[in-house]
Amino acid sequence: MLDLPRPALAETEGAPDTRRDLEDRQGWSADKKALEATKRATDLKAQANRRKSRSCPAAADWDNWFQETLDLEASWVAMKEVRDKVRKSGAGSDTVKPFRDVFGSVKEWEALVNALRQNMIDCAKQLNVKRGDSSDEFRMVAEREQQRRAIELGDLGFGPRIHGGCLSGDCPPGRATPHPAGSMWRAPSMARLATIAPGLSAGRRS
Repeated sequence: MLDLPRPALAETEGAPDTRRDLEDRQGWSADKKALEATKRATDLKAQANRRKSRSCPAAADWDNWFQETLDLEASWVAMKEVRDKVRKSGAGSDTVKPFRDVFGSVKEWEALVNALRQNMIDCAKQLNVKRGDSSDEFRMVAEREQQRRAIELGDLGFGPRIHGGCLSGDCPPGRATPHPAGSMWRAPSMARLATIAPGLSAGRRS
């Protein structure tokens, strides 16, 4: 299983510790944020490199495998914005440099994003995954990346923590909640994903 961030528990009456945990990370020092970001980027990069080279899942395991891989891809996409936050945070060079070394160049970051997408494409073709509507697929990929970006930034102190693992408490299916059978939140058409991936990547170059 991928070691993705665990959703924060929703605030409930009589649970002040949960509320404090959701708020405290924005109060971390710049150096601590850079240190935690380095740990997270190291972990995600290792997971992504392992995942991209593994064999495809069994057909019965496709859905969970796809959701995990998409979450991993989306979290690694978020690291580029984390990189920008670390760079502008005011952290000392001795803590910023390790993060930059782990992150690597934008070209290396993009190559890993595309490798994960290609892995999904190849495995879907191998398993003959049913194609879906292209507009729903594009929306799903874009929204998942937005969702993971908010989670990663919040967990690293660069934004508010996400309540219950969801943006504004509205959970699309994924890790936080199971997606119902027959919903649009299924594996997207890999042919479509193959065509939109370059466009999504191109929009992030710096």
